[in-house]
Amino acid sequence: MAQPKPENSFEIRVKIQELDIETRDITYFYVYRTAIVKHGSFASMTIPLNLTTEALPLENLTQKSKTPTLELEIWLTDPSQPTTNRNYKSIKKIIQKKYYIISCIPGSRDPNSQTISTNLILINPIFLKMNRANGFNRIQESQTAYDVLLEYEDYLKGHYGDTAFEFKKIGDGINLNDYVYEQLMCRVENDFKIPDYLLLKKKAFNSYTYYFFDDFRITDDKEADICGMLINLIDKEQFNQIDAHTDKYIDIQDMSIKKVKSCFNPLSPIMQSNSRVITKDKDTLKERNADPGPTRTEQIKSSVSEEDVHEDRKIKTGIPELSFLDKDVADILNLYAPDSKEKANERYKIVQEQATDILRAFCTWEGHKCYPDVFQFDRRYNFSKDAKTELIHMPISIINIFRKENPNETKMFHGVRLQTIKFKPNDDDF
Repeated sequence: MAQPKPENSFEIRVKIQELDIETRDITYFYVYRTAIVKHGSFASMTIPLNLTTEALPLENLTQKSKTPTLELEIWLTDPSQPTTNRNYKSIKKIIQKKYYIISCIPGSRDPNSQTISTNLILINPIFLKMNRANGFNRIQESQTAYDVLLEYEDYLKGHYGDTAFEFKKIGDGINLNDYVYEQLMCRVENDFKIPDYLLLKKKAFNSYTYYFFDDFRITDDKEADICGMLINLIDKEQFNQIDAHTDKYIDIQDMSIKKVKSCFNPLSPIMQSNSRVITKDKDTLKERNADPGPTRTEQIKSSVSEEDVHEDRKIKTGIPELSFLDKDVADILNLYAPDSKEKANERYKIVQEQATDILRAFCTWEGHKCYPDVFQFDRRYNFSKDAKTELIHMPISIINIFRKENPNETKMFHGVRLQTIKFKPNDDDF
């Protein structure tokens, strides 16, 4: 049986500078870090605020497109010590101190109370600035999309300061697209979306890769407030290995799996070997790729016999036999190729290999009373209790959850809800 893991408790304090509000009366605090779905992490919390003196002015400010500043501190505390609003002896150290811009959404008011539970949506001020700015709107000449991505990272450091960003890359040397664009124009909606444009539109990699800004990354080697993380899913060996069954900060007995879903539908187009139309310009120019030739098609033949069921009735029965036949298929799939039809075909084959031979499933897990840094996007874990040696679960979504167990205390405990990609196990032949 696993040894009990250290139990950590936390306190969260917020201060809204414009309204001179300071409180530790936090009901819950979530941090959503959904790497594939969102460009960056964001947070929400619920704080009971006095309706007439606090919540309404705050709501008015946000409705006028003002951005009140909220100072957030998360303290690691000693769980053996009691905590009250006036007792600070239990505090051990600060693990996070941030400044956010907030949006205010008051909930329904309790007619028997003078308070209202107000949900605050928090965003890093740099994220807010990037979402409004278009400073990287420039034309790059004679460069690959990956080269431009590196220039973009240099631009962020130069624009926001050397200590604002650090950059982590997993698998960045694998399946790079070496196509050199004569001109590459980074004219997108805002600076926040540049990585998606270079990865998804300009195909910086030939395998599936995504980019995520994480400002809630808590690690010993953290160098800056925001981590820009590029992850290429082509090879699980590129990720740092964490043995969840021996790590002293993970209680594997407390991890429970909630859902498993296959990564790809076997009937989806990506799983088929079809002829393809390669589109270089989505509106005008189309180039037909070389015909890949006939594809292997399953055929079923049955040997039919008759068998008496009653004296005056018969039923036909058959024994099916599976065989294969090479047949031509029609063009049914359109691929966008900003570079060339050869590169598009190469990407198709690589991503099809990922779908069939590398990735297995999406899994949803829950854990309780753990430290916020035990799960990271650049690591792979062995959560399964019956396959302790298979480090095949890699997080793609991490939701950090701080909650109270006792509403009369300020002490909170941290739990987590994870979504992971399950890689193919080493001994999986299917």
